[in-house]
Amino acid sequence: MISRLLLVIAFAWSSSSFAQEGFMLDFNAFYFQKKEERSNTAGTETIDYETEYLFLGLGICYRTGPWCFGGKYLRGEIGNINNNGILDGNIELEGFGASLGYVADGFVGQATYLFEAEKRFGDSGIGGNTNTEYPAKEALMVDLGYGFNIGSTFFGPNLKWFQFKYDKRTVNGQSESLARTEKDEYLLPMFSIWTFF
Repeated sequence: MISRLLLVIAFAWSSSSFAQEGFMLDFNAFYFQKKEERSNTAGTETIDYETEYLFLGLGICYRTGPWCFGGKYLRGEIGNINNNGILDGNIELEGFGASLGYVADGFVGQATYLFEAEKRFGDSGIGGNTNTEYPAKEALMVDLGYGFNIGSTFFGPNLKWFQFKYDKRTVNGQSESLARTEKDEYLLPMFSIWTFF
């Protein structure tokens, strides 16, 4: 049984070359949950917090030879839940842009310039209303992954790095400049699926 499984894995590994021309659709996801204790400002009570991180990516590109040209979308949600089960603030990160990549023999490398990107703060729950927005003056994203194939679909690990830079924010509709440029930077191990059609 084990020898058959190893034979199947070896065959999939050796035959993992991506389609030479056509469209590639990719989807990647990351979810992480962290628990911690915090004291209130007076130091008289300890509150348990649970922070949930959810990041999703979606992309489509046209492949000609090993090169791939297209677009990508990124969405991230970070929410804090206290020990009473109440969501205590949330952060949303979102952006989309144009990508250029190299795809060959199961390896995928893509760089994306996000020309529409922002960070939003709110207190009404994940996916709810927000009252503070940080439009990014510059946003970049890089994906490096390797896929194991089943037919025309590949799946495997994808390392995603992205950085948003801000020089202003909007609070309740009023725009104001920041004292200095701020940034958010993440390096996430994601699970990805790539499909060719």
